[in-house]
Amino acid sequence: MNNIGAKISMTNIEAIYLSGKNLYGDDFNLAQIAEWYKDEKEGYAELGANNTTTYQYVYHALNYQHAFKYIRKKQFNHVLGLGSAYGDEFLAIMPKINQITILEPSDAFVQDRVHGVPCKYIKPSLDGTMPF
Repeated sequence: MNNIGAKISMTNIEAIYLSGKNLYGDDFNLAQIAEWYKDEKEGYAELGANNTTTYQYVYHALNYQHAFKYIRKKQFNHVLGLGSAYGDEFLAIMPKINQITILEPSDAFVQDRVHGVPCKYIKPSLDGTMPF
């Protein structure tokens, strides 16, 4: 177990972060961010998402309800996914996309094409800047 939040008791976590008053990690220094990044880099993949035979993306209806039903544009030259793993959230509009860039820390999901669309994976930086 890491020691990122070692100074914080469970009661304090509830009072400080689960209440919505603060966002966990906003007060991290660079060393704590680096430790968190290292811990989480392969976190989603290690939960089973890297197993393509059992992995299922289950948010298509939610994406449609909150986003895709409002999209009227016929074509997107270039789209950006943040932590998008295999890029499955774009399936509903994939025919409208010419190119995808995914900001993703894990190496487990990297591929040249996402459902037939050219894709480039970029690793996020510790300071939060994006090279676009």
